[in-house]
Amino acid sequence: MLLSKVSGSSKLLKVLDLRGQETLTEIPNEIFNLFHLKLLDLYDTRVERVPKAIGKLQHLEYLNLGITEVRELPMEILKLQKLRVLRVYQLVDSSDDDYGYHGFKAPSNMGGLLALEIFGCIDASSGSIIIKEIGKLTQLRELRITKLRREDGKELCSSLANLTSLRELRVDSIGKGDDHEIIDLNHHHPSLVSSSSSSSFLQSLRMLLLCGRLEKMPQCI
Repeated sequence: MLLSKVSGSSKLLKVLDLRGQETLTEIPNEIFNLFHLKLLDLYDTRVERVPKAIGKLQHLEYLNLGITEVRELPMEILKLQKLRVLRVYQLVDSSDDDYGYHGFKAPSNMGGLLALEIFGCIDASSGSIIIKEIGKLTQLRELRITKLRREDGKELCSSLANLTSLRELRVDSIGKGDDHEIIDLNHHHPSLVSSSSSSSFLQSLRMLLLCGRLEKMPQCI
């Protein structure tokens, strides 16, 4: 790989596409000196972790860690206030996980990334705190959530009420096989009491994919 030569000769590099580099198991340190970088694509690599130095890339707008081994992000990710696209997920054997992938554990105050428009796949198994943070990301157009617990359905509905630009939503319940928990999105946030507010709930949504058990169809459909 000629990455060291590229980074040494061009500190003004804005786009770095390393997708498909199957021998790449860690993010090279040279990348964190590319202070003008706007796009970093590590899709389909073997990268296992994101170091704290990611916080140095404060002009980054696009970060793709899809089909990698990354399972969590450091707090320093919150320094990337221009980040618009964040994809992090890991493929797994479908016999181990019915939906074939794992999401990532996000910092508890992930709602600070206010510029996010595309966000996934976030692991919601830690509870309602991270679900509440999603409601702060009011610019979201695409959202993908994994391992949602039934008891967090109400909090998710509350957060979704704030996402007036959301066009695509995928929610997977926690569990395996017949033990998948029920996805319950039939809760009304207090702000939706009036009929006019209720009719605007998820009005921009164009695609809804729910993977899990349903007792009844969500009222937002």
